[in-house]
Amino acid sequence: PHAGLGPSPRPSRFARVRVRSFSGLAASSLRPRPLTSRARVCSSDETKAGKDAWKVSSSSFREKLPASTGMRALATTACVSVTANAFTGGSHSIRPGVRQGPHCFTPKPRTVRPSRGACRVFAMAPVKPKVTFVTTTTPELLLKLQNGSDVRGVALEGVAGESVMMNEEATFLIAEAFVEWLAVALKKDVKDVVVAVGRDPRLSGPNLANACFAGFESAGCTRVVDLEIATTPACFMSTISESTNYDAAVMLTASHLPFNRNGAKFFTKQGGLNKNDIAAIVEAASAKCEHAPGGHLIPQLNDDLSSAIEIVETKPFLPLYAAQLRRLICDGVGETEQDKPLRGMKIAVDAGNGSGGFFATDVLAPLGADVSGSQFLDPDGTFPNHSPNPEDAAAMASAVGAVLRSKSDLGVVFDTDVDRSAVIDAAGLEINRNKLIAVLAAIVLREHPGTTIVTDSVTSDGLAAYIQNKGGKHLRYMRGYKNVIDKGVALNDLGEACFLMIETSGHGAMRENHNLDDGAFLA
Repeated sequence: PHAGLGPSPRPSRFARVRVRSFSGLAASSLRPRPLTSRARVCSSDETKAGKDAWKVSSSSFREKLPASTGMRALATTACVSVTANAFTGGSHSIRPGVRQGPHCFTPKPRTVRPSRGACRVFAMAPVKPKVTFVTTTTPELLLKLQNGSDVRGVALEGVAGESVMMNEEATFLIAEAFVEWLAVALKKDVKDVVVAVGRDPRLSGPNLANACFAGFESAGCTRVVDLEIATTPACFMSTISESTNYDAAVMLTASHLPFNRNGAKFFTKQGGLNKNDIAAIVEAASAKCEHAPGGHLIPQLNDDLSSAIEIVETKPFLPLYAAQLRRLICDGVGETEQDKPLRGMKIAVDAGNGSGGFFATDVLAPLGADVSGSQFLDPDGTFPNHSPNPEDAAAMASAVGAVLRSKSDLGVVFDTDVDRSAVIDAAGLEINRNKLIAVLAAIVLREHPGTTIVTDSVTSDGLAAYIQNKGGKHLRYMRGYKNVIDKGVALNDLGEACFLMIETSGHGAMRENHNLDDGAFLA
């Protein structure tokens, strides 16, 4: 059954409303209810090509739906419910320019769905259809997303007591605010700014990356780059590598946090943004939300999870980054790739189903290493085996088991986005936290005698004595990897040599590597 929207002069164009999950409800059962979000459809004649033809309202569903044969959804008055009545859990298709006849539809499963409160709209241009949807957030939630020098929050439903905060609309607004901030910082027009976006394997990653691209496009960008699966260090390297040279990069990750979380780290050619920069960006995003409380239309992903936004160029960076790491190893031992400098070595990599599996297959194996003892290399956003975290006892125990079973010479353990790592020796000894800092300090002090090594404040007294006995200077500083790295950079700027700055968690940066916390580089 369908309902008409009452008599009205026929507009020059109509909108056809397709309801999935209708469940055969009679028109008389469609009662007005307050909604958390709603899409309002305006006449496509009121806009240019119908591009801005939808406004979102939070008011109650006031239109009457009397029973009749055929549902004429007049484009000037039709409201599509999002979270109530017959539309609950379904999606809605709107096609400007087509008259409506009586027919019915059945649900069509989709691989990726927007978070709760989303409305999918089939916004069909005269030539090519484009599926869009709307989610909403609040200024207060946006401000809560800041986590020091990045943003993060719950991005997927499914965990009791954890409401979604980092949804598509929040990501859209933050991305739009970021690129506007960036244009001012670079003294460029937004249309000339090029930003790349990478992500770890989290299930929410493709949708949030797509929301980023939509935010960039809304701000005025004309070219953005999809790095697809990447690591946090690789995202930064994409801004300074000669063949890419992007103005900035965003890495979508929540590090070692559970599968339902996600977040974003931001980089320019000078490195990661600091806490004050992030505060300015989320405050700007919050202000934008106040002016558009109903959300923004975001194109739905293609079936292969790629973005349908026209300004997006897909260009994975991990192959180039892996080549850079191979060159570093070859230069370090004075051989070429053809010499297979790691021949005879057996190295087991545990990527925890994060982004780090490439280190075994694309860095170590091409240089001759036997990586057959490696485990959990395939990216899997559910993290089914263990937490991808070098500080997690279960993760380290699993990696130790892999090293011992395969009789490997060395084990390497990464976190999700590969900005942290730990190692395991052939006897199964875990080398993380204070022990990892000690190993790196020994290497650095051999190459740079007397250098200062900055750590966070919770390192052990034994580590301090070890560094001093090796001829180094140990400076304990406040907790937080960005604080530790920034302190090392400041010392170098003041003329005090600091070649290693590392937090107990494994976030370690070296001056020779752009002061970048890179777990793969440390390994």
